[in-house]
Amino acid sequence: MARLLVALSLVCLCLVATAEAGFFSRNKASPAQAAPAVVTPSNTCSSTDGGACAGECTAPHRPADSVKPYCYVPKHVSKEAQAYLKAAHPKEFLPDITQQRAYFDARTTPIGTAAADTFLQSTEDATIAGVSVVYGTPKGYTSSVSKQLLLYFHGGAYSLGSCKSSAWMIAAPVAHAAGLQVLCVEYRLVPEHPFPAALDDALAVYRHLLVEEGYSAHNIVMLGDSAGGGLIMALLQLINQLPDEQQHDAIDTPAAVVLYSPWVDLSPHGGDSIVTLTGVDPMLRAPNDPDSPSPAALAYVAGNASLLSDPLVSPLHGTYDDVHFPPTLIQVGLRDMLISSNVLLYRKMHAAGQLVTFSPYEAMWHVFQAFWNFPEAQAANQEAADFLRDHLPQHASQQDAGEAAGDSTL
Repeated sequence: MARLLVALSLVCLCLVATAEAGFFSRNKASPAQAAPAVVTPSNTCSSTDGGACAGECTAPHRPADSVKPYCYVPKHVSKEAQAYLKAAHPKEFLPDITQQRAYFDARTTPIGTAAADTFLQSTEDATIAGVSVVYGTPKGYTSSVSKQLLLYFHGGAYSLGSCKSSAWMIAAPVAHAAGLQVLCVEYRLVPEHPFPAALDDALAVYRHLLVEEGYSAHNIVMLGDSAGGGLIMALLQLINQLPDEQQHDAIDTPAAVVLYSPWVDLSPHGGDSIVTLTGVDPMLRAPNDPDSPSPAALAYVAGNASLLSDPLVSPLHGTYDDVHFPPTLIQVGLRDMLISSNVLLYRKMHAAGQLVTFSPYEAMWHVFQAFWNFPEAQAANQEAADFLRDHLPQHASQQDAGEAAGDSTL
């Protein structure tokens, strides 16, 4: 536990100011006093005003203000989560990709290594369709007559992360809970390999599993967090776009997918929460100008901002009507800066009649599931494992029941 908790070096002393108007006002107008005229403020405030219109609205937090932990920490979450929220805050952006990767690996490798040691009995490097992959076999795993597989795509803004380290924070506990062998795809990263390199790798591996290794699509389930979740949705969009002569029956969609805080909208204005949860989500740092693309988004498309609304880059902008998507579970924390785009994805899939479940977690941050020994992460990973198992063939009866009652509403 000690290696996972950040030392508590700051004590937040929050000063609660008493409002002079609104719900917190104790001054009531005399019954005989005429009601004041209602003044509608002009809607001129924007995220770039920086408080210039503070007389008319409350200015949002700026990324520059998010250099300390958010003072309010709820008491009804686990002690582990409380400790993390008291200590954590977004870090300054590092412009050099080598520095970014070193910092990311230093934070995630110990957690990923501990998860692999706890949940996996072995790992094995391999190459599929020219793409590096790593197989992970969970402790207690027993193979079945029909080959089944958990295909995992790691997060890291398409520029960070590895199947050798950070990936096991997510993949190992879910694979163990589901009793499935897991295959982590080491897709190519930016800036060295911009779009569509990662998507090409994802399709190449999935196609090879189906065509060359004899897997049935109904025996494959997928899991992805952040950029990895967005990559899964882009892959499904691509599969649905393939011409019939390329697709045949070989490239069918998987049995089910689980998305942890998927990054599905790389375009500017990627949802209300990008602004409103700046400084509240301790994991993500908002761009300085929310009306402009983030550096990570631009890096993914090699600076070509016109691609950011392409459904294969931002799957939220894709088509969900009259196409097939597998049963989908979306998990997201209520402090996650990406929650707005996740809600929009759920709404769009639900409106199109897709089988989709939205599962929010109180007071949790971006990809909180990586903190695998926190109680909230344990519950989320178990939910994910159950969802995936329930949609594999040997759980046909549970799948039928889930299709009748598994769709949630906000």
